Formats: sequence, C-alpha cells, structure tokens
Amino acid sequence: MDTFQEAMVTDETLDPSDWTEVQALSHRIVDDAIGYLRDIRDRPVWREMPVEVRAFFNAPMPREPASIADVYS
Repeated sequence: MDTFQEAMVTDETLDPSDWTEVQALSHRIVDDAIGYLRDIRDRPVWREMPVEVRAFFNAPMPREPASIADVYS
C-alpha cells in the first residue's frame, strides 16, 4: 500500500474526542469575550505589546496538533 492509500484508509477527523469538554471551554471563551467587551472602557485605548506576545508571533508555526484548551490558553 502506498502513502496515498494509507492516508485514505486512516480515519482522521476534526471532531473533538469529548464534546462536553469543548462545550464547556466554548462557554468560557464566550464569557471571557463578553467580559472583555464589558470592561473595555476601563482600559487604555492603546497598550504596548507585551514581550511574551511579541515572542509568540516570532516563534515558528506549530507542526503538531494541540488541544483547543491549549490553543486558547
């Protein structure tokens, strides 16, 4: 069997292994977004980008999958 045939046989999916966990995290993400918007007037209009955020954008792209919880954190 060649690589293409092996890839076709492999059962790959983007579905999470635990929908309940994804649902709970999704609720947390929405709550965080609403909290951010609710309190937006209490923050300065502009802030300098933190060093760790700048370093994140300069890092190489990930080559391996990561859980949605790891991506969000």
